[in-house]
Amino acid sequence: MPFSESVKQEIKYKSGFLCAVCEQLGVDVHHIVPEEVDGPNTIENGILLCPTCHDLYDANPKKRKFLRDRRDYWYSICEQRAGSVVDVLQEILTRVAPIPTLLTQLQLLTQSHQELKAVVSALTTASYNQQQNESTSASVVATPPE
Repeated sequence: MPFSESVKQEIKYKSGFLCAVCEQLGVDVHHIVPEEVDGPNTIENGILLCPTCHDLYDANPKKRKFLRDRRDYWYSICEQRAGSVVDVLQEILTRVAPIPTLLTQLQLLTQSHQELKAVVSALTTASYNQQQNESTSASVVATPPE
């Protein structure tokens, strides 16, 4: 009986979908202890191997300890890599988290800036009109009657 799909997926996930020996793609789940000699279809008896490594190590009882050790070592590397990816993603999220607040503040500043421009424009227009009125009044007063 072959490995169940859930066991295969678990082994692939733990190995980062790479051969546990040479770290290449194009892999399949293989038995460390073959089924023919009562090797169980468990995660503990599975290893992800590329076709080349499978041909080199399959059916060689002397290599079983090496395969177990290499698999466990490879799992630890994959676990560390996954942990560092999670750390990087958490750092990105920490840095990105304030952006919505900053965008809201920027929108408020933009709105305030537009309102301030409108007020300055209105004051400038009022000041100009007042100067024009004073200038017109002064010229009317300065004009002698005929």
